[in-house]
Amino acid sequence: MSHWPLPHIVRVTILEGDGFGPDLKALQVSGTLGGVLKSSLYSVGAQKHVWQSTLSWDLTPEQLRTLQASGLDSCKLVVRRKDGTALGWAVIDLRRARLQQQYKRDPQGAEQI
Repeated sequence: MSHWPLPHIVRVTILEGDGFGPDLKALQVSGTLGGVLKSSLYSVGAQKHVWQSTLSWDLTPEQLRTLQASGLDSCKLVVRRKDGTALGWAVIDLRRARLQQQYKRDPQGAEQI
């Protein structure tokens, strides 16, 4: 039996995206949490991009508490072209995600499985 504290695993699943323009592009989604960068593989497409990728961070309870205390407990996702040009971004607030997980509801009130 292990006495180590169980890690908190933060997973962000990136399914697909569109609206990046009509030209054929190679796009990557990267996410930063607590200064740690994770990136998807490139998706090549024109109108629609499909990644079907999951970015994952393993945090000890102490690391999570430190992030929360410092106010850095959000995850910024950025879509970039292969040349590094950012095309868009979104921020996920982990405090809100934790509350949604705790109460098993999404923002629209649908039950989570």
